[in-house]
Amino acid sequence: MFKKVFAAVISASLILSTFSINTFAYTSSNWMSSLADNRSLTSISIPGTHDSGARYEPVAGTAKCQNLTIAEQLSAGVRFLDVRCRHIDNSFAIHHGNVYQNINFTDVVNACYSFLNSNPSETILMSVKEEYDASNNTRTFEQTFDSYVAGNPSKWYLSDAVPKLGSVRGKIVLVRRFGASSTPKGINCTTWGDNTTSTTSSGGTSIKIQDQYVVPDNAAKWTTAQNLLNEAKNQNSSWLYLNFMSGYKSLLFGIPSITTVSDYMNPQINTYFTNNTSGRFGVVIMDFATAALASKVYSTNTDQTASQDMIAQINALGTLTHDSYSTGLNAKIAAVESSYAQLTSSAKALVTNYSTLTSLRSQYNAYANRSAFSTIQGVTYDGKGGNSTDGANANAATLGTEGTNPSFNVKGTKIGYWFYYNNVNFGSGASKVTFNYSVNDSNCASGSVVELRLGSSTGTLVGSFPVQYTGGWANRVTQTVDLSTSVSGNQNLYMVLKLSTGGTEKTWVLNLFYFNFS
Repeated sequence: MFKKVFAAVISASLILSTFSINTFAYTSSNWMSSLADNRSLTSISIPGTHDSGARYEPVAGTAKCQNLTIAEQLSAGVRFLDVRCRHIDNSFAIHHGNVYQNINFTDVVNACYSFLNSNPSETILMSVKEEYDASNNTRTFEQTFDSYVAGNPSKWYLSDAVPKLGSVRGKIVLVRRFGASSTPKGINCTTWGDNTTSTTSSGGTSIKIQDQYVVPDNAAKWTTAQNLLNEAKNQNSSWLYLNFMSGYKSLLFGIPSITTVSDYMNPQINTYFTNNTSGRFGVVIMDFATAALASKVYSTNTDQTASQDMIAQINALGTLTHDSYSTGLNAKIAAVESSYAQLTSSAKALVTNYSTLTSLRSQYNAYANRSAFSTIQGVTYDGKGGNSTDGANANAATLGTEGTNPSFNVKGTKIGYWFYYNNVNFGSGASKVTFNYSVNDSNCASGSVVELRLGSSTGTLVGSFPVQYTGGWANRVTQTVDLSTSVSGNQNLYMVLKLSTGGTEKTWVLNLFYFNFS
């Protein structure tokens, strides 16, 4: 018993291993693993953080923008970092304005390297901008940046073109906001508009940036940000969108309050992505990002990715032909049906070819449970046999091109060949058979018959169908004859090509398109 069960498991495994089922399993640390290599970064919804290293402030609400460390942000799903560097003593210290954040650029890049080494499927977009006053340097900001890259150059993507994901997995993609004498040096955003929405371009890609950071009216700020989310979803599919949800509001005596804005914006972000669960929304850059908010953003990719994968799986099933009709095909159809059932409702709505899957299932079921009284396509036979010197063409199932309505047919038929159809349901009884076929040669038709037998090629003879010349392969005829005995119940039906009056073997007897009983 164990051997039988084990063999059945192995058999099923072999069938299903040839047809991948993507369950879209990922975590916040490797969510990009669910996305295809050929997807441009412009086509991906990416959660990001504003002033990513700003976790310290001398006065509440004036400088701190994040609760999570760089490493924690990346683990939470953030893939865009906004890094502000003060150039001091030929190195970079992380600042927010004049406030040192108690970490340096070395800490930032080491956190990124460690994360990417552990999660090589991911990429990090890093915006680098000079912040506050430079002090005590003997080289340019660019030269100091180059020195950091030189420590681990394989981890950086410095082209000015927005890349496809597959080419930058395991790398940091530079978004450059500082001047450079040697280019290309990252995606060029040096013309970034100040406190406004602006458009620039780099390496042939248009980039739209919403960065209104002075926020006198939270509702107006949200409207601006939401409009760009909607534009990213519905327009300009090849553009890169950088959408800052961050800002500050001036309070009494002009004291800035960052949390006054973030406390309003973050619930708006949550609500928006609760209602918009699938699509492309650009880079969504937040203050006080959380794993929950990041998940809301990056999860919009998986519905789209899952639907695209499902469309590919359905297309891979192809059309039902004689060669594909098998229990293996049934397993493949079932695998795709199972995979489809695992999709979210929004992902299912994006599967544009679902009707193909249901049609294929319907066709397969019809073939697997044949009614003798419905049209049975000749090409759906379950097996064939017979001896011949022309065995290569024996009962070959090919796509016919004969006549005004091309269809599948059984070709290459010779005297002595046979083919069969399993599990034909004759119900309470059938007494006639109707054939649709064509014959090209009157000599081949003369004396040729198709015997109908049950169970085997030498089984009970229930009828004999005389083949007639139809005037050529393109001329199909429909012909009905009486059976010699009534047939009922489920039967394995064999069709055997014979000569009724003796003679030599004849080739290319007929092309059989379909038949049915009555």
